[in-house]
Amino acid sequence: MQSSFHCHVSVVTGCFSIFQLICYFHQVLALCAQARIYFSDIQSHISDLAKIVPSNQYYKYNSLWSGPMQQACFLATLIMYLEHERLITVDELEGFFAGKE
Repeated sequence: MQSSFHCHVSVVTGCFSIFQLICYFHQVLALCAQARIYFSDIQSHISDLAKIVPSNQYYKYNSLWSGPMQQACFLATLIMYLEHERLITVDELEGFFAGKE
């Protein structure tokens, strides 16, 4: 009787763990959706930079935004992986920054 009870408790505990993972997964998707909102701001900042920096002086100022762009690329890659469990393509990455998602 006691071993049957322990078996039942372990099954319930296992089911609860799976339920927690499912809830966590939905929270991750919600966080990804919230993070996607920031890419419209990033798009506008990129557009503003394109207007300010002369085309022949890109490399003069490149060091000012290369770090933040790397972080934004990482975030886009992480979002794609968490939502679709695959790596991002170049076209999809461009879509994050050009509004073509």
